[in-house]
Parts: sequence; C-alpha cells; structure tokens
Amino acid sequence: MRAIHKASFTRPWSLEVFQAELAKPTHSGFALKIEPVQAPEHKLIAFILFQLIGEEGEILTLATRPDQQRKGYGRTLLAQSLAALQKAHVSRVHLEVASSNLAARNLYENCGFLKTGTRKGYYPLGDGQKDDAILMTKALGGKADGISLLTSGS
Repeated sequence: MRAIHKASFTRPWSLEVFQAELAKPTHSGFALKIEPVQAPEHKLIAFILFQLIGEEGEILTLATRPDQQRKGYGRTLLAQSLAALQKAHVSRVHLEVASSNLAARNLYENCGFLKTGTRKGYYPLGDGQKDDAILMTKALGGKADGISLLTSGS
C-alpha cells in the first residue's frame, strides 16, 4: 500500500502512519488485487481506507497504481466503501481532496459528493507552495439533510 500511496501523492503517508491507521478499530478499507498471468502471486493495484465516526464516515485515502488508473478501480472501491458505510447506518460521508487533484475531484463529484468547504493552504507541496483542500460530503440513503453546499463562487 505504501508504494502505491507514494506513487500517487506528493506527501505520502509514512509506514508508521499506515500502521497506526490500520490498527484503529474504527478504520476499515478494501484492496483490489489482480493475479498476473505470468506470476502466481497476487498484486495490489488499488486500495481505499475509511473510518466510521458515529453516524458519519470519512474517506481517509484512495489510491491506484499509476499504470492502472482510469480503469474504474477507484470508482469500484469507492462504491464498495459507500455501500459498507451505508450498511453500517452512516448518514453521510466526508472527505478532503487537493484542489489540484482534478481526476479525484471529478471522481468524487461523479459519485455524488458535493463541495462543502475549502481549507486554504492545507497541503504543503514540494516546491514550498501550498495547495487548498476541498472538503466534500455525500449523503447516503438519498438524503441531503444538513449539507451546506458551496457554489463555485464560494
């Protein structure tokens, strides 16, 4: 997982962060593996981690190997996670995404997430610059109760 995360993000999680996140009882996730034709071992190509906080959920991270992106694997894992959270009676799911990560933003918007806020300068970039975090929420069960939307001018 760490290798995929490192290839996907400018500031990837450390091994210690992965270990800590995976050890929490409120955290869960899914992984997608393929079996290469020429090799007997399974190979991880994508994963998602999320947490359950009372009646709400949060997508912590979603990453796909760069050579396997744009094939629907992230969408599949996201849908599977949302279904699991809905089964756990979660009413809404939150996430944050870098404003510059247009592919991820499009995925989340196409899966029904709505922009609810912005954290200015949240993500440090390697060049000393900072990127904003876009906060997004999706109501589960067809409800939009309590979600305050921000328009593009917000």
